[in-house]
Amino acid sequence: MTLPRSMLLATLLLSGLASRAKADPAAEATPTTPETTPSTTPEPADDWLEFDTPAQVPAPALDGARVELLKTRRQLLDAHQLVGLGLIAAQAGSVVTGQLSYQDKFVSGDNSGRWTLSHKLFVYPTVALGAAAGTLAFLTPAVTDEAMKGRSDSAWIHKIGEYTALAGWVTQVGLGLYSSMREGYGDQQAIAVAHLVAGYVSLAGMAVGLWPVLF
Repeated sequence: MTLPRSMLLATLLLSGLASRAKADPAAEATPTTPETTPSTTPEPADDWLEFDTPAQVPAPALDGARVELLKTRRQLLDAHQLVGLGLIAAQAGSVVTGQLSYQDKFVSGDNSGRWTLSHKLFVYPTVALGAAAGTLAFLTPAVTDEAMKGRSDSAWIHKIGEYTALAGWVTQVGLGLYSSMREGYGDQQAIAVAHLVAGYVSLAGMAVGLWPVLF
């Protein structure tokens, strides 16, 4: 009996698919799970350590007001330092010309007054710059946090030096004015000596105050 052509083709197609399935074992392979990459997140520290590593300590957040405060502080401190450098130069010139004026008046006996104007040209800027430096220091906002604790000692050294210089300036001005009023009197030289010593004390105080800034 002869099979119809359509049934013959269907039989051949089914037999071909069956033989292909037996020859390809990969078709029956089990599905594979996607590979997972190891996590790079560090494991938390054991509780018995009782401290945080630097990587685990969060950095302090700075808000806008804090940033503006630090910016203003930095600007005022920079201006204070620049004025301070000019101040110590003016103070040094005041001391040098004051010493020369003393030598001319009381030691050599010339009393020519050749250093009087030079001394005043250093004294007036010293007073003006001292007032400016003090004003800038007063206006600088203070920062009291953990970041500033390491610099507290240096700040105190700077303050002690500048307070010493301030006391010397006040003494200088007072003795300078009083010395000029005692012209021709026997105690004028002693007053001039005290005035000169106050100038050296102010210069030494400024050097102490400058030390933490430079080093």
